[in-house]
Amino acid sequence: AQALTDEVRAEAMRLGINAVGVAPYDPKYTFVETPLNEGPLSTGSVIVCLLEQDFELTQTIPTSKSERSVMKTYLQLVDRARQLADFLHERGVEAQVQGPAGRLASIPYAVQAGLGQLGLNGQLLTPMAGSRTRICLITTDVTLIHDQPFDFGINPICDECQLCVKRCPSGAIPNKRGSY
Repeated sequence: AQALTDEVRAEAMRLGINAVGVAPYDPKYTFVETPLNEGPLSTGSVIVCLLEQDFELTQTIPTSKSERSVMKTYLQLVDRARQLADFLHERGVEAQVQGPAGRLASIPYAVQAGLGQLGLNGQLLTPMAGSRTRICLITTDVTLIHDQPFDFGINPICDECQLCVKRCPSGAIPNKRGSY
């Protein structure tokens, strides 16, 4: 398991994926089956892939340029995740890419894989790029070596900042953790 996990990490970096982690599959993060998501789901491990979105274009929110940047980043990430899944297939491992419209909630897996922490706004906040990362998951039929959640010290900063809470026009973001 350790050797394959190391190979996956190295291949992900070679493909240009900015960060990769591994989490155990948890059925509570699986969406209800839909016609697009029929068939068996590999539940050995979940490989979490992150790709950083362009900083300059992100600063233009809300514009069509920033939105195109989001879509471009997702397309690049899903393609790289597909290549990583192909890498696993070549080693006899079943691997299914779960893109933005996939079967799993991605943020809880990214937190479980130690890639970031949950912000008050419900987004993944990473030490490398804040919320400017896009997430793609790969489910596998093997158990890899799982990472653990990591405290980057983001929560106290997020709790103190409260900018998203103050700027939310509908008041939908709670100002305290666990008050949802």
